[in-house]
Amino acid sequence: MTVLFSYIVIAAMAVMAVKTIRKYRSGDFHAVEAVFWTTLWVAVGVLSVIPQTLSFVAGLVGVGRGVDLLTYLAIIILFYAVFRLYDKTERLKSELTTVVREQAIRDAEE
Repeated sequence: MTVLFSYIVIAAMAVMAVKTIRKYRSGDFHAVEAVFWTTLWVAVGVLSVIPQTLSFVAGLVGVGRGVDLLTYLAIIILFYAVFRLYDKTERLKSELTTVVREQAIRDAEE
C-alpha cells in the first residue's frame, strides 16, 4: 500500500471520527453507537498504516489472508445493517398504521 493512500485513508477516518463525535454530542448517537463507529474508524486507519496486522489476525482465526477476513467481516456487518434497517422500517410502518387509524377514528367522530 502506498504512503499516499495511507495518508488519504487516515485523513478520511479522522474526518469520520470527528463527525461521529459531533453526532454523539448533538444527541444523534447513543454512547454505544459512538464508541462502535469511532472504534471502527480508528481500526481502519490503523490497518491502513499496518496492513500486516490484518493478516496476522486472519491467521489467528483460521482465515487465509487478511483481505479475506476483511471481506467476511464486511459482509457480516452489511447483512446485520440490512437486518436492522428492515426491522426499523417494519416497526415504523406499524406505528404509522396505528397513528393513521387513530386519526381516522378521531376524524370520523367529529
